[in-house]
Amino acid sequence: MSTLKYRSLLVGLILGASVAICQGQTDYDDFDYEGNTNVGSKILADREGNIYVAGTGLSDSHGNDFVLLKYRLDAEGDAFVLQWSVFYDGPGNGEDVVTGLVLSKDGIPYVSGYSQGSGTGYDFAVKAFNPADGTRIWPASGGIFHNGAARYNTSGSQNDFARDMAIDVSGNLLICGDYLVSSRSYGLTIVFEPDGDIKSGWPEVYGSSTKNVYLNGIATDAANRVAVCGKVQVDEDDSNMLFLLYTGGSTLTVEEAYDYGGFHDIAYDVTYTELARFAVAGSVQPFSNDDRFAVALFRYNNDPARVWTKVYATTDSESVAVTYGDGFVYATGRVGNSFLTVKLEEGDGDYSTTWATDGTHGAGVRVFDSNPSNSTAKDIWLAGTNVYITGNGNTAGAAPRLLHT
Repeated sequence: MSTLKYRSLLVGLILGASVAICQGQTDYDDFDYEGNTNVGSKILADREGNIYVAGTGLSDSHGNDFVLLKYRLDAEGDAFVLQWSVFYDGPGNGEDVVTGLVLSKDGIPYVSGYSQGSGTGYDFAVKAFNPADGTRIWPASGGIFHNGAARYNTSGSQNDFARDMAIDVSGNLLICGDYLVSSRSYGLTIVFEPDGDIKSGWPEVYGSSTKNVYLNGIATDAANRVAVCGKVQVDEDDSNMLFLLYTGGSTLTVEEAYDYGGFHDIAYDVTYTELARFAVAGSVQPFSNDDRFAVALFRYNNDPARVWTKVYATTDSESVAVTYGDGFVYATGRVGNSFLTVKLEEGDGDYSTTWATDGTHGAGVRVFDSNPSNSTAKDIWLAGTNVYITGNGNTAGAAPRLLHT
């Protein structure tokens, strides 16, 4: 007899800002889409304390779909209540994978990712939702729209993979990713206006016919500078972290490929900090098949340079998401089969002693050994004194949970 193994949408893990809260008791909740494989990819909270989680859910009839959930805390503030859930299935009725989630100043949630088209391969797709009930905001059809989603496909119907999304002060939606041409991958950054139309001057392509480029993370600041990170493949056995900065629209002004000195170095996420810097989360490989959780900080004012790099000592670890608040850089990912989150001083990259050692792990480090095991964090969001994390895991006959202190 075989045992059914599935992954459920892990809505969130909250780490309190103090030791007492971090070590407190936790409750849980989870979300299951049609009883199949579900992955929580992105999480954030609005000003009213509502929590949005976007992920990918496997449908019985049309492959993976975009899934968006809206939660609120109950009156006691110790349990999450699902307000609504919605999904999006692209015109190809195939694979639709969420990779981005942002909120506008008006509280409108936008979800993006790559979505199978009808005869166009995978396309960039982004959809706006009414925060009251999850209904679509943009047109159902016409032009680049399909069922309320704006879509973009490069010429020649190549596969286009959207990897991340950010929103600027004007409400424009910035999406980065990559596309394939004759088995070669090029970086692609595109900007959609608040009404879903593509902004003039975009998209912007980065790469060459000799090296594969993959863009995984994107962020912007109050001056509308756009930072993009990913990797550039040097050869089959070596790749470097890639950091790009666009200013004045789509003008590329900073370009750095960072080599830690080993083999495959990859950047997965980027966030803006207060000191004219961008923090980048990823993994480095000092030795073959020895991935390690890494966070790097880049400055771009007058003297663009890498300021520091922090590499977690344990092997078989990687950092996939990063955020910033009150002088600290927070990054999350995994170590082995467990969630790993670190809190670093922005100035020098040291582990923050405000998260004291828990007796097992050092200061500034929190490891969540989930039950079930084999969990991977996907995204992180800071709200007040809480750090929200979403991801996924798998087990036989059980599901990962939403945990909070």
